[in-house]
Amino acid sequence: MTPPLISVVIPCFRQGHFLAGAIDSALRQSHPSVEVVVVNDGSDDQTDEVARRYGHRIRYVRQANQGLPRARNNGIAVATGKYLLVLDSDDLLHPDALRWLVTAAAGRDDVLCVMGFRGFAEGGQPFPDRFPTDRGDPGALLLRTNLGPPHCYLSPRSMVVRLGGFDAGLRSCEDWDLWVRLVFAGAELVPVDRVGAYYRQHTQSMSRHLITMARTQAEVMSRIYFQVRSDPAPVRRLGVESGELRRVLRCQIAREHSDAGYHLREQGNYFQALRQYALGAWWGGLRAGAVAGICKLLPHRLRRAISTQR
Repeated sequence: MTPPLISVVIPCFRQGHFLAGAIDSALRQSHPSVEVVVVNDGSDDQTDEVARRYGHRIRYVRQANQGLPRARNNGIAVATGKYLLVLDSDDLLHPDALRWLVTAAAGRDDVLCVMGFRGFAEGGQPFPDRFPTDRGDPGALLLRTNLGPPHCYLSPRSMVVRLGGFDAGLRSCEDWDLWVRLVFAGAELVPVDRVGAYYRQHTQSMSRHLITMARTQAEVMSRIYFQVRSDPAPVRRLGVESGELRRVLRCQIAREHSDAGYHLREQGNYFQALRQYALGAWWGGLRAGAVAGICKLLPHRLRRAISTQR
């Protein structure tokens, strides 16, 4: 039986110093049928030079800067594999990662496979391993939080294309948004309890952009909330009670808006902070919103009081 082709899409913007590591980790997979697509998203560093070293071993796309979601989508547009994995240019794969994932997929076109990951800091210090089943049923959990970075997931290309790929209107969390849409469209989430993804955390990581992350997490969760409210059937298939999920989502959305308000308040952007606290109150109710707002403001006020007494 011919092994299915897996397309690994690697977008890169100004991270040419990391790019070779990502490409090498994709090319050195034990799975025998891998296509690597590198998308240069308008980089003005050594990205072009690094990518061209690989010649015919990769498919190379150059474009003006369009942002991460569009870069991924443009890579998917030229990919030919049965399955897709998106690998950010600063991250790495275990040599057996694709073999583990494709084994779990079992040739199906209605499956979303997710494996564990290990984060590490710029100095190389590892963080504890994380597995999709660490906190219970991963299908139910995915509706409340992302289970890992994008290269933890293997998805069927036909299904991703049918759903329009990554949403370019989101400034982050576009990967989580796509995984949820796949599940709502009928994909079965299959966990793989192996660490196959290595996630690099550094000063340019999207996860460091706290205000953007809080706002877009609230946006994705609000989309899930309204989807569940209009059609609870997909979450019932996951064994999740839709009313309880909506309640949990409202609380989480309120917290994300309050988090964004807190960070804006720390920057001195009082008007935008007030707007975020108001959104938190709307989603969580006056009591929850007020409590979240007070908890977020109190440390700032205490630090201000302490600093003035020195």
